[in-house]
Amino acid sequence: MEPVHGDSWAMPAALSVAGALVLWGATRARLRRGSADMSLLARIARRDHAAAEAGKLLPIATKPHIVLDGGIPFVVSVVEKTAMKAKPRAKDAAALAPLDAFETVDPDLLVCGGDGAFPDHNIVLNKFPVVTGHLVIATREFHPQSEPLTPSDLLALWMVVESTDGLGFFNAGRIAGASQPRKHTQAIPRPRPPPGHPPHAFPVEAAAEAALAEAAAAGASTARVAAFDFPHVLAPVPPAASAASAASPEAARSAAGDALCSLYGALLREVGACDSAYNLLLTRRWMMVVPRTRERWGPVSVNAVGFAGLLLARGDAGEALSEAGPLTALRAVAAGE
Repeated sequence: MEPVHGDSWAMPAALSVAGALVLWGATRARLRRGSADMSLLARIARRDHAAAEAGKLLPIATKPHIVLDGGIPFVVSVVEKTAMKAKPRAKDAAALAPLDAFETVDPDLLVCGGDGAFPDHNIVLNKFPVVTGHLVIATREFHPQSEPLTPSDLLALWMVVESTDGLGFFNAGRIAGASQPRKHTQAIPRPRPPPGHPPHAFPVEAAAEAALAEAAAAGASTARVAAFDFPHVLAPVPPAASAASAASPEAARSAAGDALCSLYGALLREVGACDSAYNLLLTRRWMMVVPRTRERWGPVSVNAVGFAGLLLARGDAGEALSEAGPLTALRAVAAGE
C-alpha cells in the first residue's frame, strides 16, 4: 500500500505544553458554550496542562502517515529516531517482569479517583503519551488484567468516553497488547477534524457506522466492518448507557454499567472470546470486540487502537507496514494468518 501524505486524518504527534494548551483552550470554549457535564473534561484538561508544564509527561514523538487500505484511512505513526528507547538489559527473567505502574499513582498525573463518580478507579494521565490527553483508568485495588471487565470497570470507561467523546479501549492480556499487570482500560481524545472534513475522526469510524446502519436495516443487533475479514463484532451502545454521564444520578450510572456489561458479555460470547485474549473498543455510539491470536505482526506490536485504524511502528517497520497494508497486520494478529 502506498502512504497518502497529509494530515487530514492524522492523530497528532505527541505534544507537551503546547498540546496541553490546545486541549485546555478547547475545553474552555466548550464550557463557555454550556455543554453538559464538562466537569470531568475540565479536570482532565487542567491536570494535563499542569503535568506538561511540570515536565511530568514524556511524550513520544511520531511522524504520522495515512495509508488507505480497504477504504479505511489508517494512520501509521512512526516513532522518530530520537524517541526510540534502548532495549532493557536484564540479568534474569525477574528483571523483565512487568511492574505495577499504578500501585502508587503520581499525584501530578492523577486526574481523579476514589470519589463519587469513580469510587473503584483512578483516572491517570499516561506518562508516555503518543497523543495529548491519553488516559488510563486503573482499578484502585489490584485486579489482574486478565480478569473480565465488571460493570464498574465499564461504567468508569464509559463516563470518560462520554465526557470526552473519545475512544475507550481494553487490551485483555499480553497477547492483546497489555503491558501492565493491574486491570486498566484506556481512553484517547477525539482529534478535531479540519474544516469541512467529515466528523468521523477515528479512521475506522465511518466504516463502523456504515456497518451498524446496514445491520439495523436488516434487523440485526450486531454488525461486522466490511473491510475486516477476520473475527470481530460490534453493536450499538445500549440506551441505558447513552443516557448516563458522570453527572447522572447513581441509579442511572449503575444501570448504564449493567447494560454495558451485558452487551460486553454478549459480544464476547458471539466471537468466542470469553476465555481468550481480545481487544475491546468503545465510543459514544458503539462497542467492538476482536479476539486475538498473537501480539505482533513482525516487529509491530498491535493493541486495541489498531482496530480503530491507529498503528504505531518504529523505524523501518513503519515502511514495511505501509507497503503490506495495515489490514494485513490486523488480519495476522486477529486471525493468525
